[in-house]
Amino acid sequence: RAVNIQTVNKIKAPEATLSIAPNPMHVTLSSNPGSGIDFREHQEELKLRARTWTQSAVFARHLPDGLAVVGPQGSCTFAELHHRSNQLAHAFRSRGLAAGDAVALLCGNRVEFIEVLLASMRCGLRLTPINTHLTPLEVAYIVGDCQARVLVVEASLNAPGLCNADVHRLVVGGAGRGDYEAALAGEAA
Repeated sequence: RAVNIQTVNKIKAPEATLSIAPNPMHVTLSSNPGSGIDFREHQEELKLRARTWTQSAVFARHLPDGLAVVGPQGSCTFAELHHRSNQLAHAFRSRGLAAGDAVALLCGNRVEFIEVLLASMRCGLRLTPINTHLTPLEVAYIVGDCQARVLVVEASLNAPGLCNADVHRLVVGGAGRGDYEAALAGEAA
């Protein structure tokens, strides 16, 4: 089942129901009648993990095959989202990023947007999403102003001059040097 992550307050699967209060600090996972699964022992873990990006780990562990994100370019399960965002977090670290550094993101509504968000949270990075309707000159200004060390950019929006040469560029949906998928493939989850 597709889940709109901005408005969801309840996810149902054959064996469990995951309820999310408007405040993301409150998450409850309960077993459905007849499932034979008891999640009560996991409530404290859920409360702890809901406070950070690791909420995705809870979803990946308890609803691994549930659809987490659905977009025009594809979809992914909770397990895939958690796995790929971990890989991206490692890719950020292998490029020398540390907590407090900035990542700029120029892409439309796609799965990779959420992956970048979760990976940035995992590493303690500042994420600056950039409006896809801006000109390359405006994008370059924002990338410089936020002091981004990495620019994640959708291939259709990639253009020369978006960032300085010292900014790592990861291209989503593109091939070749700086390819987003290649960066993930080279990292462990």
